[in-house]
Amino acid sequence: NSKDYVNYQTLRELSLFSGEILLALLGLLGLLGLARYFRKSLPMITFAILWFFITLLPVSYLLPQTSILGERYAFLASYSFCLILALGLTRVLAFKKIRVLKIIKIITIIIIITIISFYGVRTYYRNFDWKDTLTVWQVLASQGPKYPLNNIILARIYYDQGKYDQSLTYYKKLVSVESLKPEVYYKIGLIYQRQGKLNEAKKSYEISAKHGSSFALLSKIQLDKINSFGQDLTD
Repeated sequence: NSKDYVNYQTLRELSLFSGEILLALLGLLGLLGLARYFRKSLPMITFAILWFFITLLPVSYLLPQTSILGERYAFLASYSFCLILALGLTRVLAFKKIRVLKIIKIITIIIIITIISFYGVRTYYRNFDWKDTLTVWQVLASQGPKYPLNNIILARIYYDQGKYDQSLTYYKKLVSVESLKPEVYYKIGLIYQRQGKLNEAKKSYEISAKHGSSFALLSKIQLDKINSFGQDLTD
């Protein structure tokens, strides 16, 4: 269930009166004010601003949904930025005063080249982040180290690759996520068991076994193996 990966603790710590929230609200109100101000003189600006709000409205978490944040949500909304930028550059190029016309055109062309170059370079380097599944999630984890989804995916990848120390590092970051405890403690138990640390493995299995899930059942099976044979029997 993707809801298991939502960091609700972080959400609970947010306050309507915190600086970042107030600043964001002021920014949004400012955009709405600009949309109203330009509705007659520059209706395309109003359209661009309203487009931004309308395309983000379905994913603004007004109603519960699986993912709170995602860069894909900004794809359609980013059209507003492109439209406003294009309108601004077009009006600059249409400037009629002969004295400054040439220099304005030169500056505008420089701005266009700079923007294209910037996004071109960013796109080029972003491709390296998509080299493989592991690289993608390493980048995401570096950007959001406290986000449970990043940590659980990396923990699973490292475990499947047999890199148990790295896997253990990421699983340990998730022990406070209640909905993930059965899997997390079961996998921690498996890692300890493979490393021959049977006492630590038993403690992890016992925690996992207290939760009602398939991982709890698997933990009980591993506990029985350890108690019966006292050795590494994880298969």
